[in-house]
Amino acid sequence: MSNEPFTDLKVRQAVLKAIDKKSLISTLQANVYTPAYGPLSRVSAGYDKTVETGYDFDLAGAKKLLDDAGWTAGADGMRSKGGQPLQLKWVSLPTNRDPDMAQFLQAILKTVGIDMPIQVAPAFPQETAAIKDNAYHIIPSWWVQSDPTLLSQLYATKNIGVNNWSKSGLPDLDKLLDQMDTEPDRTKRLAMVSQAQKQIMDNALTAPLWDYADLVVTRAALQGLVFNAAGQYSWFYDAYLTK
Repeated sequence: MSNEPFTDLKVRQAVLKAIDKKSLISTLQANVYTPAYGPLSRVSAGYDKTVETGYDFDLAGAKKLLDDAGWTAGADGMRSKGGQPLQLKWVSLPTNRDPDMAQFLQAILKTVGIDMPIQVAPAFPQETAAIKDNAYHIIPSWWVQSDPTLLSQLYATKNIGVNNWSKSGLPDLDKLLDQMDTEPDRTKRLAMVSQAQKQIMDNALTAPLWDYADLVVTRAALQGLVFNAAGQYSWFYDAYLTK
């Protein structure tokens, strides 16, 4: 959010409203995932269901937000302001079907007048350089962690240049995240986790697409296999085979 035009909240909100998650998941993920609505997945401790409202797929709403932000559509439908085209640069690696997702989002954003140039970095060093140089607007990220302290890693000002790729620096959010990470009382801490999710989405710091899921095929005879809370790591310690 440190690069124009993403410094404008209305532009960030417009992008979230323009994304048709169900079509995206159907097209790229064979409908095996469920749409995500916040910075934490549904199985995370402290997940707040209230983040599931507010950014429904709404092209008309996205266009109005862009109109209100002063970005006017030309004869070709693409938007500009003060002679500058409305562009949001995508940077990603050539993995995890990220380039396919980029093309899908590029087509979606074009329908509301946003041009999204795509840069596919050949390897992580090139992507890291783009992050360091702040030479992007949109970059996909995939994180798996069982504890909601992940929110601090991704959105605290102190982590700009590390894992805070949104480059967000919000004092109120920073204060809340610090309190969340040091609060010993679980009930109070999870209440702070809830507040942090709301602040992150109110400020449109991320565009959640789908909740991660590991697809695992096993024999019916395998019993006792369990997974961690995030569904990422399988534990075979108590697993056994039945006859």
